[in-house]
Amino acid sequence: MSGNVWMFSDEIDDEDLEFMRHDYVTYNMACEYYRLGIKPVVRMAHEAGAVYKIGKKQHGAWPSLWL
Repeated sequence: MSGNVWMFSDEIDDEDLEFMRHDYVTYNMACEYYRLGIKPVVRMAHEAGAVYKIGKKQHGAWPSLWL
């Protein structure tokens, strides 16, 4: 395992491993994983500077997060 993930290996399940395989996640993926609403996820992502726009702007589309 890379990084410090190995330190928490006894607490990691398959859902966590699947989520960690992504370099970028969408707001919707983060909402489902962290069980938060869209507004808190958007606010925290912007505060952390973890927002990266991929592709052209589309109506109703959210940028991806870098986690």
